[in-house]
Amino acid sequence: MIIHSQRIPAIHNSGNAPELVLFHGWGMSSTIWHSLVVKLRQQANVTLVDLPGYGASEKLSDCTFESLIRVCEKILPSQSVLIGYSLGGMLATELAARNSGKVSALITLAANVRFVASEAWSYAMEASVFENFQRSVAKPAIALKRFHGLQAHGGEEEKLLLKELRANNESINEEVLSQSLNWLAAFNLIEALSQLSLPSLHCFGEKDALVPVEAAQQMQAQFDKNISILDGAPHAFLLSHAEQCYQGIENFLRENQITSSSAEQCNSRKKQAVAQSFSRAASTYDSVADLQRKVGENLLNQLPETPGAIILDLGCGTGFFVPHLQQKVVDGFVAGVDIAEGMAHFAVNKNDDFSAVCGDAEDLPFLEESIDVVFSSLAIQWCENINALFTEMYRVLKPGGRFIFSTLGPNTLCELRQAWEQVDNYTHVNQFADKHVVEQAVSHAGFIENDQGNAAWLKEESMTLEYQTLKQLTAELKSLGAHNVNKGRPVGLMGKKRLQQFIEGYELQRNKNGKLPASYQVWYGVVTKSVDLNR
Repeated sequence: MIIHSQRIPAIHNSGNAPELVLFHGWGMSSTIWHSLVVKLRQQANVTLVDLPGYGASEKLSDCTFESLIRVCEKILPSQSVLIGYSLGGMLATELAARNSGKVSALITLAANVRFVASEAWSYAMEASVFENFQRSVAKPAIALKRFHGLQAHGGEEEKLLLKELRANNESINEEVLSQSLNWLAAFNLIEALSQLSLPSLHCFGEKDALVPVEAAQQMQAQFDKNISILDGAPHAFLLSHAEQCYQGIENFLRENQITSSSAEQCNSRKKQAVAQSFSRAASTYDSVADLQRKVGENLLNQLPETPGAIILDLGCGTGFFVPHLQQKVVDGFVAGVDIAEGMAHFAVNKNDDFSAVCGDAEDLPFLEESIDVVFSSLAIQWCENINALFTEMYRVLKPGGRFIFSTLGPNTLCELRQAWEQVDNYTHVNQFADKHVVEQAVSHAGFIENDQGNAAWLKEESMTLEYQTLKQLTAELKSLGAHNVNKGRPVGLMGKKRLQQFIEGYELQRNKNGKLPASYQVWYGVVTKSVDLNR
């Protein structure tokens, strides 16, 4: 993976924590944010990004400005709030303008419209000064020392700030510094700011030696943007004025109600509905779970014996596979997690030497790099945010750890869906993610590529069950807890006429054996976390 990003989950997550993505400035890495992250993650999920060539990220082979934009676009979660410092703020603005459907808000710190002055924007560094600075990167240590001095200049405690900046200093070569200076020179945000309509906050330092305060005043006048100028602050005010900076971000998020979007509340309610449905089905699940057992057995074949390992059974359900997993890890440990509290209790009562907790797969209650293998059979299709799921798997797995899973594809129960389509336009059958969505989520999370150049090994299998009557199928789905929890499902009682239409539609699909088919599209996947965390 070219660009490295690390997602740090919110400490107090009520199910609707915003997704903050942080981009650092020139000559540094994502470590510059650490003092702010401690505060931000109290209520938000925070993704720290190392730009290409910096920190843990690889250099770009194609180092053009457009290539930078493309690799950064790939890591943006849905409905993210972009926060950028200096170069990172200019980058965040361009990304927000190009990805308005994916980005919900923008916050920039010490970021100008242009870094190098032009006729259209004179409130920036003179071209001759920039050219001299470009030449200075032939000696990276000297160039960085000069740049740190400019970032700290104007602050009340300049020496202390310089010390803090140098503590975050990276060993960066001339090629990377020169390449990223070219990116700085390429930014022209006049069009982006003119078009940008999403909520935004642009913070500036009154004593900034790199971005003059006149640039802030002109941005407010020309683009009618929300501007904040910190009294007595230098360019690096995210360090020197960290508390003011945090308060500004927190107030902005609260004022724009970014922490409580209706979509996130809807997702939370959907998760509650899934949990309640499966909890109620705990006592009946195993009696009708023939397909689930077969899929789980197939998945177990992908798990070699791993003595001493810690295995997490994600979506452990009734704990049916716990004894099989325990056999794989002699002297190891198997733990379980399930979003349905009733299932977790059932699994613990059923199995010896086994513990399980009630938890969300997208926000697990486990430490980073604490698990060797995550095993999950026919559970992750119920997750609402597939990107968050795989990012969370990457977080909890140890380097070299594997996520072994099976899930359902969108063609599952296609006969049921087809019969309902003849009745109305409601969503009667649960909808599951397309294969390419799963593959993209795996890649974006950072899992390493296999021999075929993909981040995931996915194998598809079609399985069909047969029923004598429709009542047998619906009773089985109820016993499994697989209720319809999708948005757009019908509400209230169903009339006899519509029910009869549905039955007639399904009867038309009887096969040559005289049975009613129910098809399942099953995918098996194995993904691995890199041993080299600099990938």
